[in-house]
Amino acid sequence: MEDSGRAATRRVVECVTARGGSALDTVSSLVLALGRLIETDAAVRAAARLTQERVGAGPEWCGCWLPDVEELLEQAAEEGQLHPEVDPRPLTQLTGHLVGGVVARARRDREGRPGAVVGELGELWCLIRRRVAARPEAEMPK
Repeated sequence: MEDSGRAATRRVVECVTARGGSALDTVSSLVLALGRLIETDAAVRAAARLTQERVGAGPEWCGCWLPDVEELLEQAAEEGQLHPEVDPRPLTQLTGHLVGGVVARARRDREGRPGAVVGELGELWCLIRRRVAARPEAEMPK
């Protein structure tokens, strides 16, 4: 089941990253796609949970997607998509913690409304993105 969860995760990562678009937009799409996957796929939840509970005991589920996020955020910084004061490394860590929280939240809320966890994730990511994204020229203080 763990291998199946990692494979499903990689398929989603490859699908989202293949679409193209800006690096920051791709990270946003990837975070939400991971949230949907966590909410709907028991094998993915199991792989993620086992990673949280058995640190260092085999391939980690985060290794299926977090390196891609790190690369995309570094690219976003290089291309000026991130606010100049935002370091992509801690932002990668924050993204890892956010998605890890989705795993815990989905596990606790299995009887809740479908899509509720992803909805919360979308709201949180929107807040984060507003604070880390470079401001368009028109919004820069003068």
